Amino acid sequence: MPFSKQQRKKMAQKAVETRKIREKQRKSSESAIKATGTRKESEDVFKLAKVIGVGANRIIHHNGLPDLIVIKNDGKIAFYEIKPKKGRLNRIMLNNEQKETVKHLLEMGFEVFMVRYEKRRNEYYYDNPESLNPKNLNKYCL
Repeated sequence: MPFSKQQRKKMAQKAVETRKIREKQRKSSESAIKATGTRKESEDVFKLAKVIGVGANRIIHHNGLPDLIVIKNDGKIAFYEIKPKKGRLNRIMLNNEQKETVKHLLEMGFEVFMVRYEKRRNEYYYDNPESLNPKNLNKYCL
């Protein structure tokens, strides 16, 4: 038995919605892959070590914490979050999970810094590290 005009219309609307959802998921996946690649390039340990003022062997990189863990020359540990100067808010600002982690690190007495970068012609240019503290933290968050 053929479908009624109303049934065909509903099926067509559902197909359009499904295509939109799949396209959104595909774009999200592509963005994640692109962001991962950018992160690895922008966190060039050797260049950042020079900006931070320590040897590259004193930097520990670990997922789940700020981008870099640095053992400073005085033996203290500091944390560095690397973010682009320009871009979408969710890329240039700390998300809620990062904010909570930074809060805990600050409460434990660790130094936490934000380093902004700009990419020009496949070269990364870094600003001096900005110190984060409980008073200015919200300025760096979504």
